[in-house]
Parts: sequence; C-alpha cells; structure tokens
Amino acid sequence: MNIKLFTDGTASLGKDLLDKENISYVESMLLIDGEYYNELSAINRDEFIKTIESIDPYPVSSQASVHDVVAKIQKSIDEGYKEIFYVGISPNISSQYNIVRLASKKFKGKIKFTLYESGFMGSSEGALVQVALKLLKQGKTTEEIIPILDEIKTKIGTYIVSDSFDTLFKTGKIKKKVSLNLMTKLLRLKPISVINLDAGVVGIGGGLGTKHSLKKVFKLLNENLNKETEYDLILCEAGSSEHFPYIEQELNKLFKIKETLYWETSPVIIWAVGVNTIMMSLVPHIST
Repeated sequence: MNIKLFTDGTASLGKDLLDKENISYVESMLLIDGEYYNELSAINRDEFIKTIESIDPYPVSSQASVHDVVAKIQKSIDEGYKEIFYVGISPNISSQYNIVRLASKKFKGKIKFTLYESGFMGSSEGALVQVALKLLKQGKTTEEIIPILDEIKTKIGTYIVSDSFDTLFKTGKIKKKVSLNLMTKLLRLKPISVINLDAGVVGIGGGLGTKHSLKKVFKLLNENLNKETEYDLILCEAGSSEHFPYIEQELNKLFKIKETLYWETSPVIIWAVGVNTIMMSLVPHIST
C-alpha cells in the first residue's frame, strides 16, 4: 500500500497490533510526578495498571505534541508513502485531532493528507481503524473508504462497565460527596457508560455488581443494534479479562458474532475510566 494509516493510541488497538500492522499512532501524554510520558512508547502498561490507583496526585492527561506528530509524518514521507490516512479521535472529545491537522499543514505539497473524524474514542475509534485497514488491504482508496466508515460508525455499539466510581471522582467527572462515596461502596455499584458519537464517554447509570451491570449492557445492545447484522465483538482488557468468556457466551446468544478480537485498553483510557474496566464493542463485520 502507498497509503500510511494513522490513528491515536487512545483507539486501544494495543501497541503490538499497531506495530504488526504498520499503523502509525499519535500518542496522548500523561503527567505523572511532574513529568510527561507518551502513553504507549514511554509507559509500561502492565505496571501502570498496578500502580495508577496509588499515584498521588492523580495523573493529568494531555494531547500529543506537534513535534511528535511532525516527526511521524516525516518518517512516513522518508519511507516513500504517497498518502497519510488519519482516522482520528473526535475533535469534540479531544484537541488531539486538531494537533494532527495543524501538523499536516507543514507538509502541504509534500504528501497527500486525508483526515477523517471517527467521531469516537476508545474501541469505537479502533473499530473504524480496523475497517479502514481491511479496506486498504483490498486496494480501496481513501475516497472509497470514507463513505463506508460513515455508514458503519452509526451502527457501532460500545459500552463500558467500570470497577468503581473512584476514577470518576479523581478525574472530576463526578463531584465527590461523602454520601455518594459511601453509597457506591456499600452497594458495590459499578458505573455503566456508553461511547456516543461525538460525545465521548457518557455515564448512563450503574449496576449492583459486575454481572448485574453486564446484564444491563446486554439488554441495551439487544435493544439498540440490528439482530440480523453480522458483528465483530471487540473486548478491551484492563485487568478484567476473567469476564470475557461470560460476555462472549451471552452476546453469542443475542447476535451473529463473526469474530472476537481482544485488544488492550490504552493507558489514557484506563486513566479516564479506571482499572478493571470492561469495554466491549460490537461493530459490523467487514470481510477481508
């Protein structure tokens, strides 16, 4: 292919898969103990999962640096690519998309640069990257791929079950109150969120324990997705893979699952939603 595929680390495809498929990734950063770290290349994800809950003060997230993006674009030019296709995080969710757009202007006339707003983050974004990769391997152009992505992104369902409300308190997404903190712990409440188009992670309630929360998610997927469509199931691991067999079993009862994929939740997504979070996506299957 003469087209270089770009995306964000937050797409949660996992560094190994990104490297294997030769996908360039724009890395968000985390401020930890006064220093900035690129989320994939500078952070050991396994160690991060073990230690993030004890880091004080809690890390702060930041978008990629223009310098890093410029270097990745120049590398693609040096490697002989004629076009870069960036399937990026929604600019309504993060300014990182605009960082890439700004960096691309430095190379006007040197390489064709196609930017595509996925409208998502997390495994919803990653699902569109996977579709784009399959279509590029089939020899399709970016002009042919974009209408397909536009259609598919309206049919993706991604839900998140977090282990506790602690991370939401730490990031300020929910204002911490003594009564709420006590209630969530006593009742073992698990926050449930959905990744909405151009809105990011949106809280939609909670469940009494993990299994009850998952049953709520299965019900929502059953209500909102087409039962006749063939789907790929994407399960993102953040220290929570012991629940995957149960999820697969139940979703296979409800939907036509063509393929199950196991990805790694990125450090910045873990920072946002917490360790032991379960993130699952159903995306229409595209044949290779």
